[in-house]
Amino acid sequence: MDLNPHKPRHEPLPEAPEGYIWYGVYPNVELITFEELRRRIGEMFETQLQKRKLAKQGDADAQAD
Repeated sequence: MDLNPHKPRHEPLPEAPEGYIWYGVYPNVELITFEELRRRIGEMFETQLQKRKLAKQGDADAQAD
């Protein structure tokens, strides 16, 4: 088995249609619109923001004890 990290492990994906982008890591890729990509990024951002708020709240609670 060739373990060269610079050698592709699969054939290149075909060109995405206008307004779409390939999203994911091969072989788990899907065609999504740019609007869907923006929505997913927003969800990831909100999730991280909530985790940070909970972590800060937990730190404050621990210091109060």
